[in-house]
Amino acid sequence: MTEATTRGGADRAAARRARMVAAMRRSITERGYAATSLDHVIAEVGGSRRNIYAAFEGKAGLMRAVVEEVVAEIAAAGDLAAGDARDPRDWLVRVGTAFTARILDPEVVAILRELVAAGGVGPEDAAALWAAGPDRFRAALARWLGERCEEGLLAVPDVDAAALILPEMMRGGLLTERLVGRREAVDAGTVAFHVERAVDLFLAGALPRPEPEPETEPDPDAAGAPPP
Repeated sequence: MTEATTRGGADRAAARRARMVAAMRRSITERGYAATSLDHVIAEVGGSRRNIYAAFEGKAGLMRAVVEEVVAEIAAAGDLAAGDARDPRDWLVRVGTAFTARILDPEVVAILRELVAAGGVGPEDAAALWAAGPDRFRAALARWLGERCEEGLLAVPDVDAAALILPEMMRGGLLTERLVGRREAVDAGTVAFHVERAVDLFLAGALPRPEPEPETEPDPDAAGAPPP
């Protein structure tokens, strides 16, 4: 077997795996996890149960792959640092909008609801998901904040704490409202309002303050001699 043949087989397997994950995502969004069966996935992408079990060890493994993909997409908002970072407000609003809009996407909300309803995942899987999602985003944000502090553009005493709190400020309870059904949808204007307000509140305390000029004693000579 040649190297090209082996690589071609691996590429086909990866493409088939991606199609299975995409089909599972759509079915969960439309039907929910409990009502989704492997037959729904097979009907869309072909193959057999044996193919699914070989790739994911069953329905639960396929669901785990869906969640991994979703959290990685959310965390990828932190990779938008390629733009001009000299304007802290512009960068934070761009990244915050991408992050918040993605996490509030109807498909993402539907999948997160199913994950919560299922009681989450095991401790090891939870740790891996957290590392691939929230920890990755927070690390990128903390790194960016630290770089701007070194340049004198920001003055943040604890960038790790700021990177933990700021994303929560950006989504402003919107995700919780979506998960429990208090909001059916969140439009772009609402996302922009929450993100811009959070960024402005954050920067109100994070922008460097100019050093006050030292007070000087008045010069008695400059005021003229006292009257006789």
